Amino acid sequence: LLALSILLFLKYNNGKGGPLGSLKKRIIYSLSILSFIGFVVCVNKSVYCFPIKKTLNQELLNAYSELEIAINTNSTPSLQLQEKQKVRFMYGLSEKQFRKTFDAAGKMQGIHGTNLLILLESRLDNLVYRMGFAKTRKAARQLVNHGHILVDGKKVNIPSFRVKVGSVISVKEGSLDHPVINECLGMDINIPAFVEVDKTKKTGTYLRYPEREELNNEVNEALIVEYYNR
Repeated sequence: LLALSILLFLKYNNGKGGPLGSLKKRIIYSLSILSFIGFVVCVNKSVYCFPIKKTLNQELLNAYSELEIAINTNSTPSLQLQEKQKVRFMYGLSEKQFRKTFDAAGKMQGIHGTNLLILLESRLDNLVYRMGFAKTRKAARQLVNHGHILVDGKKVNIPSFRVKVGSVISVKEGSLDHPVINECLGMDINIPAFVEVDKTKKTGTYLRYPEREELNNEVNEALIVEYYNR
């Protein structure tokens, strides 16, 4: 096609006419024929007209295939990434928040992975969820954001607020009749042993840090530690 366009250009470049006007017309005419032929080839053969396009398209397909294989493989790096993402989404954190929590866990005494889970469990939105004031962590985060929750009598609207052991979490007086909270407290929700809840007063106490066996057994926090320590 490229050779055809050159031949057409040279042929029609020998005609009569003004040098500039004729040149423009010949270029347009040649490119028009080239475009038309390319269009016909694309429609009838369903292929790319130019090898460079086909090559580029194939490279993109190969890159996508490699990415898909990496995600679906059982290799250690892939499993580490999947585990990290699973826990991050479970607690509803951004990557920046999750990494910050991971780094803070590394400065604590004890096992790094277990400390990470303890800090995640100590978030205000998580404890509101654990105490049964909300059905999900996402719903608990909304309650905190909207100012319905108090910590030791003070309003805290930061979901990531780290609650200290012994702190009392309660529902603000103006939100005691909140329909979502009342609905959740009326449900039979399993309350973990590391928190204590008074459904009548709509308050809860963070009694102690959770033990590892009290948390999700499907989480392998060691993979997360390995991922960030690569």
